[in-house]
Amino acid sequence: MQNEYDIKKVMEKIELQLISSMKRTLWSHKEDEKAKGFNWPQWQALKIKQFEDYKKANKEIFNNTTKDLNKYIYKHIKDQFKEGASRTNKKAIQTGFIKKEDSQLGGSFFGLNHRKLDALIKSTKNDMKDVKYATLRMANDQYRQIIYKAQVFANTGAGTVKQAIDMASKDFLSRGFNCIEYKNGTKHNIADYCDMAIRTANKRANLMGEGEMRKKLGNSLVYVSKHGGACDKCTQWEGRVYIDDVWSGGKEILNKDSSKNYPLLSQAIEGGLFH
Repeated sequence: MQNEYDIKKVMEKIELQLISSMKRTLWSHKEDEKAKGFNWPQWQALKIKQFEDYKKANKEIFNNTTKDLNKYIYKHIKDQFKEGASRTNKKAIQTGFIKKEDSQLGGSFFGLNHRKLDALIKSTKNDMKDVKYATLRMANDQYRQIIYKAQVFANTGAGTVKQAIDMASKDFLSRGFNCIEYKNGTKHNIADYCDMAIRTANKRANLMGEGEMRKKLGNSLVYVSKHGGACDKCTQWEGRVYIDDVWSGGKEILNKDSSKNYPLLSQAIEGGLFH
């Protein structure tokens, strides 16, 4: 079972295998041939005929390499939730908020149906499924494009058939599978995206565990500590106490000492905290 840092390696391995699959299917000749005079229509027809086998092979590459991914997602998100809850319970004991014998870490707490946690697990699994479909779709589209681009390059300078195929696939190979597009239009490689998505899900599960435990303890106040390496978006929200209305179900709480309300954590998150 991989840890979250291996997810990137798994996706990089898939990329390399898919590229190898494409190269094998497009170029299966034992000897190179001159591009001039080569029967391109016949070659294109053959490659289109081989397309279904190519698609099937790519699905097998993805399925075989990611067969344990859903188990990994379930286990590690659950573990992060437990870690966050355990840390909050321990702090409550250390600060005297509760006595050790009143620890809330019983089996009943983790046995509860945490709807938000289940939704996070489901959402993360769906993200990985979307990556799979986007990657396979891109592999199919690029295959079809290269089949026809190869003849164009053969007519504009490629000396051999293999050179024409290499020239036709050069742009794709230099970019890789950058088929994940964000709302701002930027495109991201599947390995980088999956690594980021898993890390984000684990972080959210950890915060969720903390929040659920605070809820159990009857205290929805949370202190966001300062971090030296934090970015500008986060630093403006650090070093303050918030009402956790995101994970602890907290409402506006009157500060009896100053007669002021603490700010809501949701407002800080909207402003860039934990982005």
